[in-house]
Amino acid sequence: MPERYLIAGVGNTLRSDDGVGIKALGYLKERLSLRNFDFLEFATKSIDILNYIKEYAVTFIIDAVDFGAEVGKVKLFALEDINLPVDKNRVSSHSLSLKDLARLSKMLEIKSKVYIIGIQPGNLSYGQELSVEVLESFPDILARIKENKDGLCCKG
Repeated sequence: MPERYLIAGVGNTLRSDDGVGIKALGYLKERLSLRNFDFLEFATKSIDILNYIKEYAVTFIIDAVDFGAEVGKVKLFALEDINLPVDKNRVSSHSLSLKDLARLSKMLEIKSKVYIIGIQPGNLSYGQELSVEVLESFPDILARIKENKDGLCCKG
């Protein structure tokens, strides 16, 4: 039986580019083998991911991540390597930040390999449309999954 991978979309589709994780799932479903991949939407309830990732050898979490790059830039990193600066004045639209997710997965001793595919957002105001640059990142998201699905990561 072939190994199965989880692709989890996270984000708030009412906050423009923050919805990229959810909106990218449709693009990916059309281009990846449904025999090998499961696609789940977590919207802003990112804590629920913990219930699923332990069932998969490899999980990809797609989310808008502000890492100071140009809008639409895609960065892949392993969850255990996450080292994002803490901004105490910033409120996450998700129930769990990426740092919290990394800490909890370690505390729960989840052995699955988890990658974050972060897309640099440009517009986080209220609205349902993704910016052109973020939409154009979808082929790069797909390429990152194909390159790293066997647990061999990471290239920024």
